[in-house]
Amino acid sequence: MSSGEYVTIISGEGFQFVVEREAACVSKAIRALLECPGLCENNVVTFEEVPPVAMDLVCQYMCERHNKASSMSEFKPLKALDPKKDSDVQVIMELLLAADYLDC
Repeated sequence: MSSGEYVTIISGEGFQFVVEREAACVSKAIRALLECPGLCENNVVTFEEVPPVAMDLVCQYMCERHNKASSMSEFKPLKALDPKKDSDVQVIMELLLAADYLDC
């Protein structure tokens, strides 16, 4: 993988996230798609089942993890979520499912 390559990740509702390829490969699922000939065309991967809010957080995490090698416990956007708020509970659940699905 050469530095400077980018991957477009498409989430549910068609939202697109452009991430450095090396950062995207923090996800084992995305890495497998990118490394398998014929499964990934033009460095675009689609996960229609992942809501855009969750994919946004996952992309932020992959980039931060790639650049700083931080752990999930240091991920500031996650700390900002309040499990006592119904709206945040929904985001937390979607994020957990997305992180598990994408294996990152």
